Amino acid sequence: IMPQSPIIASIGQADFKGKGSFVVGTTAAFYWTFTDINNQLYDPSDLTISIVDPTGTAVTTGTNSNDGSKFDRIELGTFVFTWTIPATAEIGKYTATLTYVVETTDGPITEILTEDFIVVEGGQGVITLREVSARGFLESLIGYIQRIPIRNEPVRFNRAGTTGELSFPRWNQTGRVKVFVNGDPKESGFTIDYLKGWIIFNNPISNYDQVDASYSFRWFTDNELDDFIEQGINRINLWAPHTTWTLGNIPDRYIITAEYGAAINVYRRWMSDVQFQEPIKLFGSLQRAQEVFSNFDTIKKNYEEEVKQMLEQKKYGPYVGLTKTISVPEFTLPGGRCMSYNTTVIYRIIPLLGNVLLGNSHNVYTNALKRDQIKSNTVYTNHHIDLETTDMTLENCIYNGTVKEIYEQYKLGSRIEVLSDNNGLLAFETVSRIWETGTKPLIRIEDEYDNFVDVSEEHIMFVNNKEVPARDVKVGDILTVNLFDGVRTSKVVNVSEIEETLTFDIEVPSTENLFVNNIKCHNSRWFRYLFKGA
Repeated sequence: IMPQSPIIASIGQADFKGKGSFVVGTTAAFYWTFTDINNQLYDPSDLTISIVDPTGTAVTTGTNSNDGSKFDRIELGTFVFTWTIPATAEIGKYTATLTYVVETTDGPITEILTEDFIVVEGGQGVITLREVSARGFLESLIGYIQRIPIRNEPVRFNRAGTTGELSFPRWNQTGRVKVFVNGDPKESGFTIDYLKGWIIFNNPISNYDQVDASYSFRWFTDNELDDFIEQGINRINLWAPHTTWTLGNIPDRYIITAEYGAAINVYRRWMSDVQFQEPIKLFGSLQRAQEVFSNFDTIKKNYEEEVKQMLEQKKYGPYVGLTKTISVPEFTLPGGRCMSYNTTVIYRIIPLLGNVLLGNSHNVYTNALKRDQIKSNTVYTNHHIDLETTDMTLENCIYNGTVKEIYEQYKLGSRIEVLSDNNGLLAFETVSRIWETGTKPLIRIEDEYDNFVDVSEEHIMFVNNKEVPARDVKVGDILTVNLFDGVRTSKVVNVSEIEETLTFDIEVPSTENLFVNNIKCHNSRWFRYLFKGA
């Protein structure tokens, strides 16, 4: 159960767990855990719980202030409420409603959390549909480990000759048990305890009779399967970004990862367990035992590889509730591909409605260029366009501005296109993201046409028809450039280091390049930068 609680101006979560059997005449315990966005435990205030029976009648209430005997604080962020279910309680669905107050930067906020549960008669257990589904999925992954067949095993009797015991408990009722007395199949005159793996005869069996049985059994109990699933979920929780999911609140997209992780633990445990069994009893021969063990080890390794790949995807999100905490994460990252804030780029702004452009003042268009001007030698001079007389259509909305100016337009919500190399042709391609990357030392690369670009040493340049880090560019190398009559080449005449400068970077997903001061540079990827700093 994960309500949205803005703890310290961010989304928090409360986790509910019901422990014990919800059976009439017993005591049930409800555990509540409260964590903020950073998975830090905290104590809310004014906790109140109310439980309503199937008829809508409140059967019990409790608070953390005046009823400590029922609602107790175990430790920071963890509370337990115990309820003794009357023997005369109604059978059916109950609803527990928890109300609590959290402190935020906007003041205290009251949160309400509800959870339905079932109360049953004595002798019955409680299990949720999600638990049943999780067990079923896990059993489909581990296959015959939960359906191991045993054929013609001799039955060991007690002294009275009425109860026969076999090697393994937890028999499958769907796998029909076959009983043979002196080689003849017997259909009646006995009952079977499937849980213990016993055959109980109505009449004592003679010491001279030979009784054998064939059955299939489950290696692991349901509780053990639940533990394996929980371990699989915890494995996901430990993988960045760290989470605190349980089976009750783990997102559906991660269930398959948790199940595969659980299957890996099953195979590890099973391969350890069988070392202490009699292989012939399980597999018929030592050779067959070795074959089965090898096959299961291969399956386990395949699952491990699949889980590794699935866990690698977790870091890509979605980061639900973290939009307020990740504002400019790039400031914390050293290095990375980037370019100087005053680097010039030829770009255009796409109108939103007809010919109405984004921007609120004439200053936005002081560097505007017409298409015929983009091919002139005066492309780097400021051309003022009179907005009263100039036709500001899309064909005329071409600008030569700095990366920082483009960044400001991007923040206003403008759609930006930059000049790029599209398979050897000049083309305007859409920018998907622009971000500030902090103050860093840069390298200046100059060409024979007096073009230059200031970039970080990690930034990728197109040199000698290859992608090369800027730090490896040398005098005499051949660059790819824009000479306004098409994509051409130019020779590097100087490479030098310059002082630390404010930097930005741009992502152009369609071509993965753009012309910076007329020199072709590689773009950067936002998620690559976010997680690897490059």
